[in-house]
Amino acid sequence: MRIELVLGAGSAYGLAHLGVLRALRERGHEIVRLHGCSMGALVAGAVAAGSVRTLEGLADRAGPLDALRLVDPPARGAGVVGGRRIERLLDELYGDRRIEDLDLPLRVVATDVTTWLPVAFESGELRAAVRASIGVPALLPPIEIDGRVLADGTLVQPLPIPDRPDPEAQTLLAVSVLGPPPTHPWEAGVPRRRTARYVMDSLSIAQHGIELAVLAAHPEATLLQLPAGDGASALSFHRAGRIAARGHLIAREQLPALGL
Repeated sequence: MRIELVLGAGSAYGLAHLGVLRALRERGHEIVRLHGCSMGALVAGAVAAGSVRTLEGLADRAGPLDALRLVDPPARGAGVVGGRRIERLLDELYGDRRIEDLDLPLRVVATDVTTWLPVAFESGELRAAVRASIGVPALLPPIEIDGRVLADGTLVQPLPIPDRPDPEAQTLLAVSVLGPPPTHPWEAGVPRRRTARYVMDSLSIAQHGIELAVLAAHPEATLLQLPAGDGASALSFHRAGRIAARGHLIAREQLPALGL
């Protein structure tokens, strides 16, 4: 089946998209267009650029030290992480590819922090568009593109379902990795050492609410929803392989029920 695929935000949870893609390949589906936000944009960009196998390999090998290697001190800007090492990862995945020259049509969504409106990239430098889309506030500093200050697309459009489906596609599949709440409970008085996780989980709550509104406005979309958590948090990048494997398992179970 020809599928127009929407990959939603979710920080480390979004690595489950790699498993979903594997399940779609196993079932013989063809992706004809991609839309991505935040981690969904990073994965969608790798698919469209033909480097998803590289990303899968990095996820399979990921451990605590690999996650730490992506962390660098901020030189300037409003971010805990400088982002230079993450930009090197994007360069490894995408090089100097431009969106309009990719193997598949791709739309990447970021947020203009001045106007509070979504910004959709369907042309231009891929690594810059994805870097803008993954710019989690307080974690990564926003960047400027064409005079606009841009941050994570999650803030306004975490599940970037298009207003008009692609006529070449037989179905529009939206993949959310922010399903039912994670199983780890929070208690009042969050320890200081877990502040970052608390902030990221709070952002996931806001994303989930926006997704529900988006889905209500797009009944034409088929939803594949993966529950968040299962021992991981939105910052569990060191568990990338496990998160991707879980995404594969759930997608393999749910796709037949969706007619896919």
